[in-house]
Amino acid sequence: MRPLELLVVYLMIGAGVALAWSRSGKEGAAWAVGLWPLFVPALLVREAPPSPPPVLRTGGWGDRIAAAIGALEAALGAWDALPERSVCEQSLRAASRGLGALAERHAQLDGVLSTPENSLERLAVELEAAPVGARPLVEARLGNVQHLHRLREEAREELERALAGLADLSTRVHLARFTGHDAREVAAQLARLAAAVDGASEVAKLGDRSVDRAV
Repeated sequence: MRPLELLVVYLMIGAGVALAWSRSGKEGAAWAVGLWPLFVPALLVREAPPSPPPVLRTGGWGDRIAAAIGALEAALGAWDALPERSVCEQSLRAASRGLGALAERHAQLDGVLSTPENSLERLAVELEAAPVGARPLVEARLGNVQHLHRLREEAREELERALAGLADLSTRVHLARFTGHDAREVAAQLARLAAAVDGASEVAKLGDRSVDRAV
């Protein structure tokens, strides 16, 4: 094959790669015509889909979280001229994921503490009846279960605080919409709340690793 023919074939392949690159929504398609060997590997790599939000259990925390998120979504959606809408929606998704993780942790702790062997009353009776040599072990178990109760209470407080924050933000969005106040502060508050919930859920993930070891 002659050099000119090789060049034509090369450019035809480059045009096809450039078209595929453009359809993928990426920039720089013009460069792909001449540098297509560098672009082909990137086209073959599939981007990982975004992780779905945790599925909220029905009843209890799941219903309350869904109601709070839904109320704030409705408030944001009713404001046609909402500035920084994408920032608010991203923060709301992050808050929903964090709340789901906290609610799941609370449910797991409930499950651990609902078993008969982790009953504080039963452990107190066991400690009273335990011989001297066994008392340190029973005392250690009792301390572990008391620690688990504190962890569950901390998760409950985090959830209540976040739900109160979401309810407050819903009213603030409506207020800003009808008074013409700057909504950027609302967006900033939502971002801070989402970061706080996400941070609490990350701490919860680390704490979950110690739950099984504690019992």
